[in-house]
Amino acid sequence: MAKGDLDTALLHRIMVVLGTLRERSSMNPPCEGDLMHLIRDEIQPGTAALNHIQRHTSYLADVRLVKLIAGGMVYRNLRLTEKGQIYVQPELAEFGEKSMLPAVLKSVEERVAVLTYPEPQKQGMIHELRKAVAEKAPDLIAKVLVEIGTKLIGSGA
Repeated sequence: MAKGDLDTALLHRIMVVLGTLRERSSMNPPCEGDLMHLIRDEIQPGTAALNHIQRHTSYLADVRLVKLIAGGMVYRNLRLTEKGQIYVQPELAEFGEKSMLPAVLKSVEERVAVLTYPEPQKQGMIHELRKAVAEKAPDLIAKVLVEIGTKLIGSGA
């Protein structure tokens, strides 16, 4: 990581901490001060640490994962946005929505259909994908999608 780069691991840890602080009352919302313990030892305490945290929270606000709210004199208050709530609780992404999985499967099957592989091999790929879905095995679905994706990329489809 080059000097001045944002630390993606720190961005993730910030989101996790904010997720754990969601139930705080609006009278005592999470703030940047609650994140100071996440700073690596290489960052000097004080202004340098605060600037480091604020660069990261500003980025999270820019990508609409958090909302910065005027707070005290030093630390800004933070609130997770809808997108931030989904980040810390991914199952919310499909709450009240139609599942994306059928559309993803249809798209993959359409792309497999145009491959120049022999028909039995294409049918085998689709069979493995549908079998993984039927077994409700996320790891297996991911593995099959990666294998099919590799073949799609190799064929330029």
